[in-house]
Amino acid sequence: MSTPLDAARFLLASHALGPELQHELEAIIHGCFSHRAEPGDLICQEGAPSQDLYFLLEGQVQVRMRDYLGVEQDLAQLQAPTMFGHMGLIDGSSRSATCLALTPARVNIMDRDHYQRIVDDPGPRGDMFRRLLLSAMNRQLSTGNQALLRLLSQPEEQASDARSLRRISGTLEGWEQGR
Repeated sequence: MSTPLDAARFLLASHALGPELQHELEAIIHGCFSHRAEPGDLICQEGAPSQDLYFLLEGQVQVRMRDYLGVEQDLAQLQAPTMFGHMGLIDGSSRSATCLALTPARVNIMDRDHYQRIVDDPGPRGDMFRRLLLSAMNRQLSTGNQALLRLLSQPEEQASDARSLRRISGTLEGWEQGR
């Protein structure tokens, strides 16, 4: 069982942020609405408005996304403790994936108003949270770039539309303009 303090320690360590900030993040997580989910329970739905950020404190979550044919595909399994759902709050986009409880799970949910108050906080709590969000986004970008590079290193006949993948990779790296 992960407590808000355990989750804070893990998240700060995994994002290379100092342990001196753990009590700030613990207070943020503790101040969120706590929800218990059973296997198969919907946490968020692809295409829905992004209204919440999630701290997974216990259990596992399955992440699914519809492919270009509209077929739902499993993308990832999230293991506690972790944070997810932040991108939609940052950029106002709708949910990019569906998340379902894979096992019994405990999720602390930060609503948009709570998120905005913390992001706008000029003190150490707001500073730590903004740094955590930036670190999470940087990790996503780096991981995406690494995945694209792995795809690009495949022989042309194994990679689907390698030219497009190269263009995307270059754009993500900032080397060429997207089309």
